[in-house]
Amino acid sequence: MTKKTSQEQGDFEAFMFGRQPRAKQKEETSEEKQADTSFDFIDTTETLMQTYRQLSPYIKELSALFKKTK
Repeated sequence: MTKKTSQEQGDFEAFMFGRQPRAKQKEETSEEKQADTSFDFIDTTETLMQTYRQLSPYIKELSALFKKTK
């Protein structure tokens, strides 16, 4: 059995799974890491409120169902 080179492995994965082989990522500097970890509080709050509005009718129905079974 022969060892496959990384190029042959990448070709096989592209053929079988339709994936392109991943390029090696360069190491991030501390400034890039700091930029990636930023937290947008307003955007997160808006997302939570949208999720609450969408799910609250279902939660109310489930709560009522559980109260009836007690």
